[in-house]
Amino acid sequence: MSRENYDELAVRLATEPEFAARVRATPDALKSGFGLTEGEAEALASLAAQGTAPPPAATSVALEERKSKSGLPPGAILLGGGAAVAAAGAGGYYIATRQSNPAPTGRTMALVLAGKVMGNLKRVSGGQARSDVVTEATTGGAIQKHLAAVRYEEIAIELGLYVDPAAFDPVSSALQYDNRPSSGALLGIDGRAAVSQSDFLDATVSELQVPKMDGASKDGGYFGLKLRPESTRASSPSVSPGGPPARNGWLVSNFRLNIDGVATDRVASIDAFSIKFTAPATVDVPNLKLAVSLSGIDDFVRWHKSFVIDGEHPREAEKNGSIQFLAPDLKTELGRLDLLGLGIVRLGYGSSEANSEKIARADVELYCTEMRLRIAGQGASPAAGQTPTPAASPSATAPSPSPSTAAASPSPVTRSIPSPSPAAN
Repeated sequence: MSRENYDELAVRLATEPEFAARVRATPDALKSGFGLTEGEAEALASLAAQGTAPPPAATSVALEERKSKSGLPPGAILLGGGAAVAAAGAGGYYIATRQSNPAPTGRTMALVLAGKVMGNLKRVSGGQARSDVVTEATTGGAIQKHLAAVRYEEIAIELGLYVDPAAFDPVSSALQYDNRPSSGALLGIDGRAAVSQSDFLDATVSELQVPKMDGASKDGGYFGLKLRPESTRASSPSVSPGGPPARNGWLVSNFRLNIDGVATDRVASIDAFSIKFTAPATVDVPNLKLAVSLSGIDDFVRWHKSFVIDGEHPREAEKNGSIQFLAPDLKTELGRLDLLGLGIVRLGYGSSEANSEKIARADVELYCTEMRLRIAGQGASPAAGQTPTPAASPSATAPSPSPSTAAASPSPVTRSIPSPSPAAN
C-alpha cells in the first residue's frame, strides 16, 4: 500500500469517530478492505485503540491548531485527544505515549538559574521534603514512633551541552574548590506554557556524572548533575519558557583525549565516570578507564613500564591532559575537561578469541588528581589550549608541616595543559 493511502487512513482515524469505532470493532477489516499488509493493519489498529477521536466537525485546520498548542511538529498526527502521537520518521511511523516521549507531547522541565531559563532537561528527579521515622524503646506494647527533622532529597538532573553554558557554572566552580550554595528553580512546561515551578534554595553540587564516550556510538551525550539543597518549595512560575536551544547538542562519539607526550589518536572509548563533592572544598576524582587499539598502544606501554614496573612515579612524573567534547565537524570545541596529575595504573590486554573479527584493544586505567570543566561560551574561561591557573588546594591553607614530615612531602608541581592534538579519534 502507498504511503499516501496509509497517511489518509491515519488521518481518518483521527478525524472520523465512526470510522475509528468500526476499526476498533473489526480490526481485521483493515487488512481485507484496504489492501494493507499485516504490519500496516496492526499499526493502524493500534492507533485506533488509543482512545476517543476528536468531534466530527474537526477539520485539518483545527487539527493543526491542536498540535500547535501541544507543541507537536507539523508532520505529527494527533490521536485520542492527545493520548498518543504518530509521527512520520525515516523508518515510518512510531507511537509515542506521554511517558515514553515527554518532549513533544507531555510535560518537560527546564533549569532556571539567576532568574534565567538555562534550557530543557532530559531527566529530573528528587528534591522532595521527607523525614525519617524514629522509634522509641519500650518494654511492651506498641512501639512508639515519631518523625525526625525534615530533610530534602538530592535533586538529580540530566542536561546536554545545548543548554546555556551558565548552567555548568556551579560545577565548574566546585571543581576549583568553590562549591558555594546557589538557588534556582525547576520550571514545569506543558506545550509552550509554564505550568509549575519548584524552587531549590542554597544548593551545593554533590556529583557530576560524565557519560561513556565511544567512537562507535550514535548516542547523544548528557551529563548528570546532583544538587544538595537546603530546602525546596513549590511556587508560581516566575519566568517564561525559553525558545529552542541556540546551541547544538553533543554526541558521545565526538570526543578527543589529549595527554602530555602520549599518542592518543587510537583511544576508542572512555568509560563513564562520576566526580563527587563530599564537602565544600573536597573533590573526589575517579580513575579513568580507556579502551585503546593495539595499533596505538606503544606510548602507553612505555609509560606503564617506567611509571608502574620500574617505580618511577614521583609527582613530577605525572602528566596532564584534557578530554574535548567536539561538534560534528570534530574541530569546534563545545567543552572540555582538563585533567591534572595523571598517572597510569594498569595496562591489560583483556580477553582474546581466535578468528575473531573484533578490533583488538587494550584496557588502560589512569588515576587523575584534579579536573577542570570549561564549556564554550562560559564566563571568562581560558581559550582552548590555554593553561588554566590551578585553584589552590585545601591543603594550601593547612598548617605548615613539621620539619620531619616536610622532607618527605613532595613539593607542589605547576601543571600545564597540553595543546589539543589536531588528529580526530
